[in-house]
Amino acid sequence: MEHEHLLAMQSGSRCPEFELVTTGVTAAQSGACTDVAQHYAVHRRTMNRYLKAAGTGFRAVADGVGFEIARQLIADTDIPLAQISAMLDFSEPTAFTRAFHRRSGDTPSDYRAERKPALV
Repeated sequence: MEHEHLLAMQSGSRCPEFELVTTGVTAAQSGACTDVAQHYAVHRRTMNRYLKAAGTGFRAVADGVGFEIARQLIADTDIPLAQISAMLDFSEPTAFTRAFHRRSGDTPSDYRAERKPALV
C-alpha cells in the first residue's frame, strides 16, 4: 500500500495522508507529529517521507494551518487576542503577536481593525 502512495507522489498527485494533515490538524491541537500520524494510522516516518516528497515538512504544515486558524479567528470573531494566543498554545500574547506579524506583516490588532466593517 505504501508503494501506491509513493507512485502517486511521483506522478504529481498528493497522498491522502498529506491532504488530511494539511486540512486541519495542527501541532497546537494534537501535540506532536507522532500524534497526527497515529490519528491517521500511518507511521510518523511515512508521513514525513510524504511531506518531504511534497517539498514541505510537518512543522511548516502545522505552522501554516495554525496561521490560517489565527487569521480566521482574528478577522471573523471578537475573541480577545490573548485568548486566541492561548488557544493556539503560544507561551504569551507577545509571542503570538510577533509570530503573526512575521507571517502577515501586520500585528493581530491591525489585521483585525483592517477587516472590521466601518460603522457609518
